[in-house]
Amino acid sequence: MTASSKTFMEIKKKVKVREELTELVKNQAKMKKMVLNAFKDEPKTVPEVAKALNSATHEAMYWVMALRKYGFIEETDEVTDDGYYKYKLVDRKS
Repeated sequence: MTASSKTFMEIKKKVKVREELTELVKNQAKMKKMVLNAFKDEPKTVPEVAKALNSATHEAMYWVMALRKYGFIEETDEVTDDGYYKYKLVDRKS
């Protein structure tokens, strides 16, 4: 075990993280992964993401806008007949 991981383990023993916070972080990571996977095959609108996640449109909008804000997805030039923008994954390899 390295010195830094040993130090981390000592701090972890002293500082008790509330179980709710740990669960919240796990759920957020899971949801982020699910939303990003929805864009894997093709660009989608917010309602299409909501349908893929089996969730409400406002929840999908929250996640799409958060992922857009942090540069994981971006809007395309394509707009549906209903006025929805399509979003796609950002190529983060470069």
